[in-house]
Amino acid sequence: MLPLQEIPPFIQKAFITAEDKRFFKHWGVDWWARLNAIYINLKSFRVVRGASTITEQVVRMIHPRPRSFWSRWLETIEAYWLEKKVSKSKILEFYLNQVPFASNRRGVVQASSFYFDRTIDTLTVGETLALACLLRSPSRLDL
Repeated sequence: MLPLQEIPPFIQKAFITAEDKRFFKHWGVDWWARLNAIYINLKSFRVVRGASTITEQVVRMIHPRPRSFWSRWLETIEAYWLEKKVSKSKILEFYLNQVPFASNRRGVVQASSFYFDRTIDTLTVGETLALACLLRSPSRLDL
């Protein structure tokens, strides 16, 4: 696992912005984002937006379970407790090293090598932003 201090700050900021822009302001759950997602989904009569925080995604990586209303609430509780026990920097470090991409690639190091044949410290701004955007649907570019 690559230590957080070895992951370029721009990569960290790009992923936080793409996935959880209030990461440093909540305790594991972003209630404003969740309420907004509920409103948008009800208005659309289908699920068009999620509201998982980076911490909740880490919980899901550690404890994978079938997606259900109940599992979503378990993740909420576990995310709160995880943030009580582990620092934000450790959560972000784990996330950036384990976030799933296409073709069973895990983390920004494997993704940058797979998609761009480059190390993370040589990625351009555009390539970094492309990786952050791929999180929305990594299987679309599965090769």
